[in-house]
Amino acid sequence: MKVMLACANDSPLVASFSEKGGISVPLGLAYLGAFVRDLPGMQVSGFDNNVIKLVPQQYRELFRAEAPDVVGISILTATVHTTWEMARIVKEVLPHAVVVVGGMQCSALPEDTLEEQAIDYGVVGEGEEPFRELLVALQEKRDPTGIPNLVYRREGKVLVNPRRPPIRDLDTIPFPARDLFDIDRYRLNVNRRATSSKSTTILTSRGCPYGCIFCSSSIYGRHFNQRSPQNVIAEMKLLEQQGYGELLIVDDTFTVNRKWILEFCERYRQEGLELRWNCHARVNTLDEEVVRAMKAAHCTGMAFGIESGNPEMLRKIDKGITLEQAHNAVALCRKYRIDSLCSYIFGHPGDTWATVKDTMRVSLALDSDFANFCVMVPMPGSRIFEDLLKREYPGLKEWDRYLGHSRRVLDISLCDLSPDELHRVQAQAFWRFYFRPRYIWRRFLTIKSATALFTLLRGAYIVFLFQLQTRFKRRSNV
Repeated sequence: MKVMLACANDSPLVASFSEKGGISVPLGLAYLGAFVRDLPGMQVSGFDNNVIKLVPQQYRELFRAEAPDVVGISILTATVHTTWEMARIVKEVLPHAVVVVGGMQCSALPEDTLEEQAIDYGVVGEGEEPFRELLVALQEKRDPTGIPNLVYRREGKVLVNPRRPPIRDLDTIPFPARDLFDIDRYRLNVNRRATSSKSTTILTSRGCPYGCIFCSSSIYGRHFNQRSPQNVIAEMKLLEQQGYGELLIVDDTFTVNRKWILEFCERYRQEGLELRWNCHARVNTLDEEVVRAMKAAHCTGMAFGIESGNPEMLRKIDKGITLEQAHNAVALCRKYRIDSLCSYIFGHPGDTWATVKDTMRVSLALDSDFANFCVMVPMPGSRIFEDLLKREYPGLKEWDRYLGHSRRVLDISLCDLSPDELHRVQAQAFWRFYFRPRYIWRRFLTIKSATALFTLLRGAYIVFLFQLQTRFKRRSNV
């Protein structure tokens, strides 16, 4: 059986920033590929149109030439329509091929996802076990509809099977099959790089135990599970042997378990690894011992979700942090020369001009090495989205207007500011943060090579381009 694991392309605006900033290997599909390619008679290939960039007619040529029996497509909110288009082309060229989708969008809204008739099955939650069982059932020509986590149709109605418990031992999952994709086409975002070496992403845990109202928890819920430190170190050693020099750890929160972090860092040092790595962290999980250990293990950067500069807003969104913790975390990063990236969101439910100004003020006061300013997007799977869905909020399912992260034109505001005002505030926040003379001078003092200078200039160009394209996109929608 020939199986193709595919990603449809992002919307043009998101893609333009990915090209200039960075794009990562589809780790979820790489895990699926590793989990199923040992099945007897299984031939697995990968196709990511975010880097290959085929147009629909070339899709037809590709599918006709490869003739896969099963096409598994990862679907995100920003790729709903391009994924549906890919599924339709598969069926047009290969009517008997089976199309399966999975990922965050399918997990959050399985019935909506299978509105597209070209899709045969969906998978919700962790995909490895249900996808493998589906392939075996298809190979053996058995009815697969009893498989947990499976979404399918019966008599025109979309049915969603109950989910199985999460995989308890993540060490039993093979390392992701990055070789299924043209790995040289991928690179990390400019503000997550510390070197010019070959880079990739790695996942050490699944899920997040915290309950922020704006985060999607459609795949793992609030169940948190970690690989063992030795298993992660083994994958890192393999990646270093393959020529990688830098990693981005893409866990929702890498620093949840203090004991785990300290053991990981100690093992890392004992193995003599030279990989540089960057991670997502929470300001309420750090202390000096942890940060010192991470620095000794070659951590070069941490990203923090601060979200708001107003204490009452932090409480309303269930962030579970304080501004004092934020100041302490950034200060510790500065002390140990670890780059800090702080992210903020404008447009929380209940945000006012006063709370938005608090956020802008705090972003400057924290003075992290990098900052990202987003406008609230009610992502499927989040509590905010579910609340709006119950209220039948207009325009909520206009998927082609969900452009992902801070780049979107979805005309939804949940606060005192209009969508236009939120975008103006966002642009102003970027400008105030990155174009301060003191900040520019400090960044230039960090330049040690021509590569570092190029990275800095490219980052400035992306910020400037972001503002121009966002403003143009807004005007084009008027």
